[in-house]
Amino acid sequence: MSFLKNIVEKKKVQIGSLAVEIEKMTPAPIAKKSFSTAIGINNKLHLIAEIKRSCPSHGIIKHDLDIKEMVQAYEKGGASALSIITEQEYFKGSFKDIVEIKHHTSLPVLAKDFIIDVSQVTMAHYSGADAILLIMNILDDKTYRKLFTAATEKGMEVLAEVHSRDEITRAMSMPLTMIGVNRRNLNTLIIDKTKTEELASYLPERALKIAESGIDNKEEFAKFHELGYNACLIGSSIVRSNSPEYFIRELLSCNDDKE
Repeated sequence: MSFLKNIVEKKKVQIGSLAVEIEKMTPAPIAKKSFSTAIGINNKLHLIAEIKRSCPSHGIIKHDLDIKEMVQAYEKGGASALSIITEQEYFKGSFKDIVEIKHHTSLPVLAKDFIIDVSQVTMAHYSGADAILLIMNILDDKTYRKLFTAATEKGMEVLAEVHSRDEITRAMSMPLTMIGVNRRNLNTLIIDKTKTEELASYLPERALKIAESGIDNKEEFAKFHELGYNACLIGSSIVRSNSPEYFIRELLSCNDDKE
């Protein structure tokens, strides 16, 4: 069984317990921030900085990760928005991480998970997320629309993630404000660095465009602006760096080079 199928099956089992958790929660008393505005302003390439402790392809990245310290470094470095993976088993995250992040930042926060049910959308909302990730590969059209509607009714935006031309075609027939090309194959966990360039010309004009996975240097980062992307989502290489703040500044300096 592929990684993606395996994790989706586990999510189906876990969903039942979410209803119990939701009953004990109250929505985070923090006004939603516009994720799309944060990464869409000005004619420059934005950076969505991701917080993650672990991942299935590399194992533990930073076991002693300090969320407050990391968030402050990301902000000082110039990140336009933040992302957190809330999946527990492989990424060691949780919805509680969103609550903590929101205490330390005014930047909009994206909740990334393998979302297949409205209860997960509700958890993201109650935790204070400003946007959620919906992976086209694990959702049929009806479910995508249902989850998109649930998110927007709660004041959250949606980033639709695609991996192929077929998924782009599907996404274009759906409600859509942001679309992300993930260069990592979620079945094999292998990164294909040609994927973002290969699919760039097929992405719809009406949506903000985001490149995801495997971006680890300024030269590579800078190319995405030329390809028409509005932002890059970067996690592992930032977390692993000696100075996340400096690393982010270095990546974003490509915008200064263009002025």
